[in-house]
Amino acid sequence: MPHPSARLLCGKAWAMMYPNDNFSSGLSRNLLFIISTTLLLGGAGVLGYQAYLWVTLGYWPQMSFGEFWLTRGGPYPNSTWSVYNQAMLWLFRQPLSAVALALGLLLASGRARGTQGEVNLGPRAVPVKRR
Repeated sequence: MPHPSARLLCGKAWAMMYPNDNFSSGLSRNLLFIISTTLLLGGAGVLGYQAYLWVTLGYWPQMSFGEFWLTRGGPYPNSTWSVYNQAMLWLFRQPLSAVALALGLLLASGRARGTQGEVNLGPRAVPVKRR
């Protein structure tokens, strides 16, 4: 058996060579959990910060996903597909908290759906025939 760090480097190839090893699928599930939790907490944090500013300043500050994306150095969506451009412009106009919460819930539901029935409890037990 190769060194355990080889699992991290090989990724999908490792999963194909050793199909009974659940390390790679567990790693991807844990990574999805971290990303979805971060997005959920971030979306709730943005919503809480907006509520705090609303209470203290008396107005609701607009924080769109597009403003956040572009101020963080993200590329402006520019494609020859008009449907893609319309979808991205619609997404850019949405509130940051709503996009973060929706994406976090989407990833969390995908993680939960992917883990159903995949509990690894060791070797499969053989049922005993009773007389």
